[in-house]
Parts: sequence; C-alpha cells; structure tokens
Amino acid sequence: MIRNGFYFKELKAVIEKYKKKSWDVRVFDGTPKKCVEGICAEIDADIAPIIGIDFKDCNFGHALLAVGYEWDEYDDKPSRLLCLDPAAPAPRTSIWNSYIDVRDLRKQSTYVNDDPKCEPAKCRLADYLVLHDTDLDVADDFEF
Repeated sequence: MIRNGFYFKELKAVIEKYKKKSWDVRVFDGTPKKCVEGICAEIDADIAPIIGIDFKDCNFGHALLAVGYEWDEYDDKPSRLLCLDPAAPAPRTSIWNSYIDVRDLRKQSTYVNDDPKCEPAKCRLADYLVLHDTDLDVADDFEF
C-alpha cells in the first residue's frame, strides 16, 4: 500500500518499468487552461485521462479519472470536467460521481462529488496522465 501517494511522473516511471511494449504512457503538466484543453482533447479521442488536482491550503492532492466534460455554448469553452472519484460513492444514474468547475481558470476551480458529507473544495488542476494501448483500436471494438 502506498500511503503518501505518487506524483504522476513517479507513477509513469513505475508503469514504464512493467508495461507492455504497446503501451504509451504520457504525463502532462502546465497551466490549468492547458491542462483542461489537453484533457478535453484526450476525451474527444476516446481516452480517459487520470487527472491530478491540488487542494487549496493543503499539502496533498488527489487523482480522478476524467470521463467527460460539459461544454458552455455561450462562452464556447468547457465548463465542467466530469470525473470518477474512487473516494466518492459509486454513481447511480450517470457515468461520473464528481466534477470540477473549470469556467474561470484565473481562480481556483471547485471540486464537487456525490458524497453528502463532502463539501465542495477549491482546487487547482495540476497535471494528467494518459495510458494508451496502441494495439487496441477502440473504434474496431464497438459499432455505433
């Protein structure tokens, strides 16, 4: 068990050591705006990135799986990153159980999950990790 967690660059090194040859492992960091743009591009490519958030006034962060995003048609930009949080209750009526409000990235974003005991928290998008098996072509596996 890893009690203090991993930075994504450390996690990437562990994955690289044990991965299949066909796995592509990438870590991206940068400004919150660049992270949101990259996360949305990955989701558009049918890849669910693992995103890292840092909580305001805390010395720790958290990892979530980004599974979608909401688009604000008026502002023509993403408004929420829809996520699966392993620490929150399992979703019952959707594919996500949490979201990050990314409408104004000049300020801290707000993280909200489905746990009634968990208050919304201020956070900052820190980085994201992408695992992609180049041998797997999702489009070949599913017919729409």
